[in-house]
Amino acid sequence: MEIHNILSSRKSIRAFDRRSIRETDLLRLFEAARWAPSSRNEQPWRFISARKEDSESFEKMAACLFDSNKIWARHASALILVLAKNKFTDSDMPNTYALYDTGMAVANLGFQATAQNMSLHQLGGFDHARAIELFHVPDGYNPVVIIALGYQGSSESLPEPYRTREEMPRKRKDLDELHFKKQFGEIR
Repeated sequence: MEIHNILSSRKSIRAFDRRSIRETDLLRLFEAARWAPSSRNEQPWRFISARKEDSESFEKMAACLFDSNKIWARHASALILVLAKNKFTDSDMPNTYALYDTGMAVANLGFQATAQNMSLHQLGGFDHARAIELFHVPDGYNPVVIIALGYQGSSESLPEPYRTREEMPRKRKDLDELHFKKQFGEIR
């Protein structure tokens, strides 16, 4: 089925080239994220970014990654820690939609990155407690992912098994596995 190219061409890469990202291009991604919808317009997402040129911040964020991710993510042009505010501002009640809303902001960021010929890879494999400590994350905010961001590089730069994973074609589940009619499991 035909969909917009910005959706079908998005890919989570592991092979980054060494090009740097201009600050204005990075800010454009956060501007796209800023316009994501959110429950009660809470906008619970927060981002801490570290461009490769800021080696101290970049290495501090890379230090939070699990070793299996650090192998390839350290070649990204930027690393971004994504946080979600877990309570509503006006009522101090739990925001059960914070992760959903933050995911939509990250999706906007990812589609804008694709439009700017950049790629990203979202990483759940990192030490959340260490990220909180190193980046002075206040109470009420939870780390969600670290994003490795940059420009597509050659898969030849990756060690195995990452090279093979990078070269595999993208796969998606069949629509019949994801969309049902009337009740769960009933195929359209």
